[in-house]
Amino acid sequence: MKLMFISAVALAAASAIAAPAEESLSPSPAAKLGYIEVSADVVRFSATAAVSGTTDEKDTSTYLGVSLGAGSYFGESDTGRHQLGLELGLLGDSENNDGGKQTDRILTGLVVYNYNFNLGKAADAYLGASAGLAHYNAELDDNFLGKATYSDAAFAAGLQAGLKIRMSDTVSVNAGYRLLKIGDMKDDIWGVDVKLKDLVAHDFRVSVTFSF
Repeated sequence: MKLMFISAVALAAASAIAAPAEESLSPSPAAKLGYIEVSADVVRFSATAAVSGTTDEKDTSTYLGVSLGAGSYFGESDTGRHQLGLELGLLGDSENNDGGKQTDRILTGLVVYNYNFNLGKAADAYLGASAGLAHYNAELDDNFLGKATYSDAAFAAGLQAGLKIRMSDTVSVNAGYRLLKIGDMKDDIWGVDVKLKDLVAHDFRVSVTFSF
């Protein structure tokens, strides 16, 4: 019987994505020293794919989620500036079918680096990389086998890019994409060792950033 949870491994979504924060429209002395920005998702969508080590079948799924990130700028120049931050993300999905119910949760903690290219006073484009941990948890309730839990964590790393549009000196809207690769996972479920491998997540998001 094919396990639904295979798809959940998409925790990469975890995306994953640290939507870096924006700079002020007119850079201040504080900007050159580095200042704090906080980002929160308005919309986050992740499409993921994973392969079951027991069946070698590839499964894909989609998740909705949220994330919260904070970062600081440094090394400002005429072309742009660096940004380093932290991001926590949560993705989830629940599925019911004739065989039972499955609830998936993917939690990611990532260190995020971006280089922000200055496109003028109204916008920035960013390109960067992320690395950290992804934890996947699936709660299964099968009509015949009963309840079980699949849980494991693995290293995750990815690349991201996006566009930041400044709405004011302190608020910006960011649209971004992240490709996140997650390490293999393994756990025992109903007495059978199940391994998830080749985990890849495509994470799309729109977020709002506040500068302090």
